[in-house]
Amino acid sequence: MSEGVEFEEDKRTYTRQPGAPVSFSGGNNFTEKQYSPNGSEPKMVQWLLRHGYAKTPTSANVILLIVVAINIAIAYFVITSFL
Repeated sequence: MSEGVEFEEDKRTYTRQPGAPVSFSGGNNFTEKQYSPNGSEPKMVQWLLRHGYAKTPTSANVILLIVVAINIAIAYFVITSFL
């Protein structure tokens, strides 16, 4: 079944160094430092800070805690009213 099948040898060379930013189409270099004020913060905290919804990581955590509480309340309401 595989008789006569030949594959070309892959001769591509990769020049990117490990840890270097990856360049996507459009020429933009997306590195973690551009979007994170502090690399140790969770992604949702970084997103809230980047978009201006919170000014400090502590306030971003409070916002996320409120969102979780609202989601739990909605889930409780849906479960009790439909079951």
